[in-house]
Amino acid sequence: TYGALMSMYQETGDGRWYPPLLLRRKVKAGHLGRKTGQGWYSYHPDGTQK
Repeated sequence: TYGALMSMYQETGDGRWYPPLLLRRKVKAGHLGRKTGQGWYSYHPDGTQK
């Protein structure tokens, strides 16, 4: 996940742990999956995948 990757990157400084661009864009846009109804997939208000 984004948080885990950022933590590893900050701890090690190793660029291999830096989150990929697409993941950073999703997080910045607030597309956090079921929590927001958007992410890699779209979700209905009840949390089921569209």
